[in-house]
Amino acid sequence: GQTATVNAVLPTTIEVIARNRDGNPVPGGTLVAFTVGANSGAVSTGGGAFATRVTAKTDGAGVATASWRLDTQLGTNTLTASVPNVEPVTFSATGQADTATELVVVTAPNSPSLSGAAFTTQPALQRRDQFGNPVLTSGVGISASVPAGYSLVGSPSATTAGTGTATFGDLGVSGAAGGVTITFASGS
Repeated sequence: GQTATVNAVLPTTIEVIARNRDGNPVPGGTLVAFTVGANSGAVSTGGGAFATRVTAKTDGAGVATASWRLDTQLGTNTLTASVPNVEPVTFSATGQADTATELVVVTAPNSPSLSGAAFTTQPALQRRDQFGNPVLTSGVGISASVPAGYSLVGSPSATTAGTGTATFGDLGVSGAAGGVTITFASGS
């Protein structure tokens, strides 16, 4: 199957050929239904609107085509092409995350008992796309900063693993008693 970014139209259209019992293409007029599975996006024929089910007539060579836009969720999408009284054909395609647009705290740090001590629960952050999917890219730096009057102890940066998540190892804050906001930023 094909692979594309979530919510994108696949680069190659889906094609089916209607054939008779002898395996010869059935030219023009055979009605083919294209139906997407659950959480599998939408389909369109002939430049029309995208929907969960559309129909197309075969052309002079017995071919019916459809454009397939993947769902907004990561993973496998399915599309079935069917003609009455004939075994349906199922296609699959994989949706991959779009570009990272947000940085989400998946594990918040606890409050240390002493200024200058490392958090016992280290912060973990994940890069996500506009649909909330994790961007599964390793090696991206995530940095931490605090306002004036406070300083970070330990390493102020962490790097994403293949899950798109970066977990700090020994981060802590030093400064006056009370709450402080830690700001996290993604390298790219």
